Amino acid sequence: MSNRVSLVTALLLGTCLLLAFSPSASAQGSPPAATDENILSIRVTPGGAPLFPVAIPDLINKGEARHAALGMEGALILSHDLDYSFYFRILSPSLFLRTPTSTRIPSGEFPAWSAIGADALIAGEYFVDSRNMVEVTLRLYDVSQRRALVAKRYRGNVSEWRRIMHRFADETLRAITGVRGPFYSRIVFASNQTGAKEIYIADPDGKRLRQVTTNRSINLSPAFSPTGGALIFTTYAAGAPSYPSHVSRLYFRRL
Repeated sequence: MSNRVSLVTALLLGTCLLLAFSPSASAQGSPPAATDENILSIRVTPGGAPLFPVAIPDLINKGEARHAALGMEGALILSHDLDYSFYFRILSPSLFLRTPTSTRIPSGEFPAWSAIGADALIAGEYFVDSRNMVEVTLRLYDVSQRRALVAKRYRGNVSEWRRIMHRFADETLRAITGVRGPFYSRIVFASNQTGAKEIYIADPDGKRLRQVTTNRSINLSPAFSPTGGALIFTTYAAGAPSYPSHVSRLYFRRL
């Protein structure tokens, strides 16, 4: 009985739609004029849950002044990563009522962050030693609960600064959504920007781009090995494409 009712309902709905959009008897001989009334308009609006507002001040430099730019760069990398995830709304620094002086935020400072609409706050500090080794401390705070959700300390060469920020962005995404982010990963692809089809590797944001092959041949279908320590790709470097026995060979390139 329910199936019958559903079928009747569907038929009635279809009939109503046909009547609503069918042209009148006087206009059947020619197409209707293009007026505002009969032009289909589609409005696309954002869907899903509202974005999670997060404040990301510049990281605090605890070392020499010549490394001060890393603090702003670190905040920009974190902001870009989290904005790219489509889960976060990055609050403009122009809204900030105060600047953290430590990664340990006193309870009395949280109202200033809550007042600008921040649900989360990332605070970080770093120190670069004479060997260009950097130690970074980063904390993600729940502003309303006034507590740290994530606290991490990283150490590495300054050249790995972007990778360190990507790693903490992953941790931030996991703390909020339960799923670890992709920002610490790398992408591999083929491009003919040099005139030959070469293999390249880069961070997900396109930075730290590095050319892997330089044989000026055709290199295709790059992929990471199961361990992630090597690239596997097909190359025509061993012979011309006109010879099937030499068209393609599988190569491993250690990273």
